[in-house]
Amino acid sequence: KQKHNSSINSLQERRGSTVDLRLHLMVRIVLTSLLCLAGAALVVLWQTDRALREKSKIAAENVGRLVELHLIERNIGFLRASPALNFAEVLDASHRAGQCIRYLSPRGELIESSCHGWEPNSSAVPPWFSALFETVFGADRDVTRAVQFRGRPRGAVVVAPDMQHEAAEAWRRIGPMVGLSATTMLGLCVLCFFVIGRALRPARDILHGLDRLASGDLGARLPA
Repeated sequence: KQKHNSSINSLQERRGSTVDLRLHLMVRIVLTSLLCLAGAALVVLWQTDRALREKSKIAAENVGRLVELHLIERNIGFLRASPALNFAEVLDASHRAGQCIRYLSPRGELIESSCHGWEPNSSAVPPWFSALFETVFGADRDVTRAVQFRGRPRGAVVVAPDMQHEAAEAWRRIGPMVGLSATTMLGLCVLCFFVIGRALRPARDILHGLDRLASGDLGARLPA
């Protein structure tokens, strides 16, 4: 009798292990999908951060050259009628939304400043993503370009991007990928759930037949 009870317990453990196997496979699929999604998202965020920083560098370089050109033209007498720097005209070709561009004197005093605002959509970017992007990529985003004339420093151009705008731009690029990946992962999990269940059905039938034989039902037959 004790041997009979141990056989029943062994079969029940096997049947439970079959269910655990399906759950184990599903968990591994989900974890693998999440790791792949996280890796792809990090690559996209890194590329987006590099592109945004490059835009700031280009803007600083363009404005710095235009300011130096203005100094040259004023020195040779081309700007007698209007010797003052028209900062708005200088920024027309380089300024983009979500940027503040400042022209500082050699002592660091503000000479000119211009900020291009943007219309933030608070519902477009999740707060957790803005906080994460600022934490990971928010350091050293200001770009400084020295302005020189005849080998002497004449100040500096500083481009300071708005982090909320940068996060919105990053989310615009990564948001569709996250949505598509989540939908794909959900569909894959549902598909695998039914496929794995169908693949393990013969094993369940065999265990059910062994369970009946162990309980004394000698008429039970195992599937071929």
